[in-house]
Amino acid sequence: MIAKTVIIIPAKGQSKRLPEKNKKLLDGFTLVEYAIKRSVESGLGDVIISSDDDEILALALRSVPNRVFPFKRNKEMSNPDLRLPEVLLDLFERIPQGKYDDFILTLPTSPLATYKDLQNAYYLFSIYSGRPVMSVTNARVNPNALGFIRENNFLPFCIDYGNDFNRPKWKPDFVIKGTKIDLYKSNGAVFVCGIERFKEERDFYINGMLAYEMSSERGIDIDTELDFLLAETLMRKIN
Repeated sequence: MIAKTVIIIPAKGQSKRLPEKNKKLLDGFTLVEYAIKRSVESGLGDVIISSDDDEILALALRSVPNRVFPFKRNKEMSNPDLRLPEVLLDLFERIPQGKYDDFILTLPTSPLATYKDLQNAYYLFSIYSGRPVMSVTNARVNPNALGFIRENNFLPFCIDYGNDFNRPKWKPDFVIKGTKIDLYKSNGAVFVCGIERFKEERDFYINGMLAYEMSSERGIDIDTELDFLLAETLMRKIN
């Protein structure tokens, strides 16, 4: 086990798009249990489950003694609209200072991630002198097809709208009409960072971070019912 490293599983009880998704059963186990399993099997450090839900916290108590620890969020940190960085910063203020140097974040919504993903991402973090590492998957979308709707008008990003400041603007070297580049998105499976660095940045998206690329299947991120149905299909394929 690598000293001074903690694995954090944030798992609130309620969620907007998919109610109680962290407690949903996938092939007989809750999404939280998959996160606990890969965290313990990684052997990288203590595991903390941060939650406002007693049922989720009970899973920590029933898992691996002296390795998995429940952490009850206070009332202020139970606001469903609160951003996750704020929850982590509160946690870091409440654990003994100096107990951990680094942390690995892994979300229950990535049930197909494995302990090897945590180990591989932490290895990158180690050999690149503590640069933050974020897991990503290929978004598989043509950026030239993206845009948004305003007053029933579709406004593609790839069009030059000149000096109209009410129109979307992307950097011209990012989206150029007639070109196609790969886009990647964070998937929540793994994030590795130094605790003091995170306290300074107060966010996950940090300049100079490294990408840990995962396949679309293993890096699935469950946020909706459709995502969950896809995860069930992939799980049956794996098993």
